[in-house]
Amino acid sequence: MGTVSHKLNSDDVLANTITALEILKSTSDAISMVPLLGAVLGAALSLVSTIDRVRGDRDRSIRLAKRVSNLMMQVERSVASSRNALDDENMATSLAALQSTLMGIQEDLEALAKRTILFRFLHRGSMARRLEEHLERLDDVSRLFTIDCLVALRSKMALSTQYDDQQIRLLRFCDIKLQRNCGEWHSRYGVSGDEWSGEWEGRAVSIRILRGDNSTEHTLRSLVTSLPICHYPYIAQIVGKSHPSVSSRFYVLERGPVSVCHYASVVVSLKKLRWYLQMYVDYEETFRYLQSLNFPLARTGEAHTHDHCLPSLAIKEDGTLLLSAEDLVSRNLDCLAQTFRDLFRDGDRVFEVCDVSFLAGMNSDPISSRQTDRHSIQLPRTHALFFLLFSPMWIAPW
Repeated sequence: MGTVSHKLNSDDVLANTITALEILKSTSDAISMVPLLGAVLGAALSLVSTIDRVRGDRDRSIRLAKRVSNLMMQVERSVASSRNALDDENMATSLAALQSTLMGIQEDLEALAKRTILFRFLHRGSMARRLEEHLERLDDVSRLFTIDCLVALRSKMALSTQYDDQQIRLLRFCDIKLQRNCGEWHSRYGVSGDEWSGEWEGRAVSIRILRGDNSTEHTLRSLVTSLPICHYPYIAQIVGKSHPSVSSRFYVLERGPVSVCHYASVVVSLKKLRWYLQMYVDYEETFRYLQSLNFPLARTGEAHTHDHCLPSLAIKEDGTLLLSAEDLVSRNLDCLAQTFRDLFRDGDRVFEVCDVSFLAGMNSDPISSRQTDRHSIQLPRTHALFFLLFSPMWIAPW
């Protein structure tokens, strides 16, 4: 009586397993998103039906059927909960390998099912070993699928990452708006590329795109890491760099939206004079701040050739200056004066109402002042006088 009851229970288990797989295949929403999943579930259903026809080691047969059922439940849940992460080529390969394993086991059991009852009885020991081997194959393929799921999820998370391990924002070209090619850009490390003006989330930025062999993740990381990090109102901050998934490497810097020449050409004379003086005050404050950080500025007495000084000089919305820290490496206090000479060398037309070149200790001959070995700007001695003269209470009556 116990044997009959055991057989009935075994038959119930196999029947219930087949029913559960049929329901799973017919009701799973993931099949419509991942068609290969339907083929895998179909292979599993065929395998369990074949197990039901094999009259041999019932205990191992039931274990094998349960293992197949549990594996299919795991696969279906993984695909259904992470469709976007599992729609890549690696996961398709993993599902295909799973289907192939199930079909291979079924073929072997189909061959056993065709044997006579006497043959299976006489070879029950070898059948038991083969069933154990199939159980191990299922365990192996289950582990591989789990690993592939974790790898796919990790890759998906990496693609959606917003910051790298240095807490620098990761950007794609769709995140920024390119506006104008500003020409060629060179770093002091020999890396070059194209510089574009653009916008990011409404902010004016400069996008520096690396060229050719330099457009690698290693070069970009080294370049961004080498950029001086100085948190100061007049120093442009790095906004972010290209995401590793982007083929063209770039990094993005804060940019002043207004050029110095444009700003100087539109403001009224008195405001222009105050702005001009304030630029020197802000530049000197920035210089002193960088000195306190042991920033690699030009040392006092060090010869410095003013060749294309401060190329990033621009004006923010509030009229204050903005410079990149990279442009300040090995610079001195005379660099701002030289930059103004280069910008307004045609008779300083932009300051035609009042010649203020002497206020900054500027030499009227731009050629002779190309090289200096001293800090000729002595603004602290003139700040009080000129800002008293041009403060709002004095200008208002004018």
